[in-house]
Amino acid sequence: MSKLKQLDDVVSDSILSSSKALEVVKRDLELGLVESFEKFEDFYGSIKEDFTFEKNAIDMKIKQNTDKVTAFSFDIRNKIAKATLGFEMKNNILQDKLTQQSQSVSKRLNILESEIKTDLNKLRSAIKRKPN
Repeated sequence: MSKLKQLDDVVSDSILSSSKALEVVKRDLELGLVESFEKFEDFYGSIKEDFTFEKNAIDMKIKQNTDKVTAFSFDIRNKIAKATLGFEMKNNILQDKLTQQSQSVSKRLNILESEIKTDLNKLRSAIKRKPN
């Protein structure tokens, strides 16, 4: 029985040794996992920081472009308003000139019509006075 006892002792020692080795491996894995997780958190934080910086830079560019477009739009509206006002003023001036010219032509036509009527009356009178 002594060999059986020896075998039993060897198996028991092997189990204890394996159990201790398993505990060491388990502790090493846990430490490695914690270190890896901490490194991952640092890496993720760095990426998140970079992303936030880039996002802020993009947001700032978008705001600057929006401001430029707004200013440009305002400038264009002002130019259109000035051009429209200029055209309206020129249109009013032309309309006044055309009205004045139309009135002047109308007066001249009235005078000419009156002169023609006078000349026709004189001609009729002269024809009536003429002896046959």
